Amino acid sequence: MRLLFVLALVLSPVANAEETYITMPNENWTLKLETPPITNIEMKTRNRIIRYLGSSVETGVTISVNSEIETSSNNEECFKAFWAKAQANPVMVKSTIKTRNDTKAYYATHQSGGEYKGQAFKTANGHAYFAKDGICIDLHVSHWPFTGTSESIVSSILESIEIIE
Repeated sequence: MRLLFVLALVLSPVANAEETYITMPNENWTLKLETPPITNIEMKTRNRIIRYLGSSVETGVTISVNSEIETSSNNEECFKAFWAKAQANPVMVKSTIKTRNDTKAYYATHQSGGEYKGQAFKTANGHAYFAKDGICIDLHVSHWPFTGTSESIVSSILESIEIIE
């Protein structure tokens, strides 16, 4: 049994995962995620609004959390509002979009690709949209450069969402 647990950790898409906590401003809850070590963090808050950006330079994972209060009655409303804005991204590869939902959130994953400063790029991206206590959250995870495990890395972080009250 112990060997299986060790193998699961070693083969996990998010190797060296740790618990990352993002405390929501002026709220009684915190977002908990399983991520690689986040080494660069920028956070701005105003009242109940958060703009968080964290990255792991070593692993190529970037996480952002953005909130709104206008579209915050439920997960579906939150998804519809934020996802409509996200689809305007000109580098989103529309043919790779996958959406689903569960009791925790509505999810959308996709690839992005294009050219930046003369260099081609491709990334795996995922969003989890959920409403909590009158706040709509867009959790965005990306992985660059794109590899065979990029999409599973993004998905495993999204799946790790937990709200701590």
